[in-house]
Amino acid sequence: FFFKQKTAYEILTCDWSSDVCSSDLLAERQTVGTARTLCVWGWPMNSLTLVQRLACWQFRSQRATYYEDLAMLIDSSHMRLLDVFRQDGLRFGNAPRGELSRLWEERFIVYGADLASAWAGTLPDLEVAVLRVQSNTGDKAISNTLRELAAMARLSERIVQQVIATLLVGVITVTLATGMVLVMVPWTVGVIRESLDIPFEYWGPVGKFLASVGMWAEHWRLYIVLALVMGLVGLSRLQQWTGPWRAWCDERLIGINTLRDLMAMRLLLMLGTLTASHGGNPQTLEDALQQMMRSAPSPWVWWRLDQILYRVVVTGATDSSVFNTGLLPQEIYWRMRDVEEGQGLAKAFKATSAYIQELMLPRLMVRLTVLRWLMIVPSLVLGLVVMGTIQVTNFEMKSASLNYISSQNQRRCFFERKMS
Repeated sequence: FFFKQKTAYEILTCDWSSDVCSSDLLAERQTVGTARTLCVWGWPMNSLTLVQRLACWQFRSQRATYYEDLAMLIDSSHMRLLDVFRQDGLRFGNAPRGELSRLWEERFIVYGADLASAWAGTLPDLEVAVLRVQSNTGDKAISNTLRELAAMARLSERIVQQVIATLLVGVITVTLATGMVLVMVPWTVGVIRESLDIPFEYWGPVGKFLASVGMWAEHWRLYIVLALVMGLVGLSRLQQWTGPWRAWCDERLIGINTLRDLMAMRLLLMLGTLTASHGGNPQTLEDALQQMMRSAPSPWVWWRLDQILYRVVVTGATDSSVFNTGLLPQEIYWRMRDVEEGQGLAKAFKATSAYIQELMLPRLMVRLTVLRWLMIVPSLVLGLVVMGTIQVTNFEMKSASLNYISSQNQRRCFFERKMS
């Protein structure tokens, strides 16, 4: 018999002693999963017009500054948020901020001055979830939360930009290297054969090597292209992949473990903000994890958060030991443990967040830069080798053509003497 282990979410939502139907709770989970599949890089795109979706995409790099501006207005003026939305809609016109402000104004009225509900579906779900927790604790708490969201937004944008840059470098270098081997080499060999018409036995060693590479490329070209396409599809679905094999890759494969570290830092900063107190009662670790799982932008994030929540539910622990699931790099986990022993979990979150931003993040940026160069340098070396091989082949073909012409002249003279 084989039994599937329940997730922490299922354990929490299954209450057989009550009259609550488990199908209703599972339907809620399916709704969360459906909403998650409609996200692009963590940006929900459901129930928005095409213009509004484009505005969301363009506004993503401006949201950190917007959070800070809004926090300043809340602290320094008595302007209502509804008036802020209305003025921004008029001032910014068809710009992304103006387009979204008009939508937020409408939603703000419909949802009874609920800022989190007004922003839902237009800003990242995790950031909206943080704001939703603090929405009922007063203007001061909201302004503090907005400033923390601004810091997290800048961190997130920096991470996303670095990851996208690394992926683009990888795609470009692989495409160029593949094009040189699968297209340029066979084309060059074909041109040489058509233009010189020299028997293959007269070719030099480098030319013969180039011709063998061209024959190999023509034979395996389709299979290599299909493998690359499958690799690109797998890369685009990387955040959908969960399970033991993904855990192994997160620990050992260069590139994937760097992406894991970057996402772990972002999630830890978000969790620290959720459990912090801004004038009200702070959320428990269990509630914060559930809140983040409802807003998880990908199955991988949901799976990693569920691993932590499972330890909280099963063991009843609420200390940093529940984070030893493979999500956090060991260096960050050890730092959290050390600070918690002396100052508690809340201080550990704060100290670890500062440690991440000041020390760990710059190191990971360096790792991504090194990873990009590790992809660029082999591609450049391969390009130089191919171009050099083609150049040497051209020199060899000049000598081969002279040898071929000389042999043909000798053969013709031999037959002429024999005929005479």
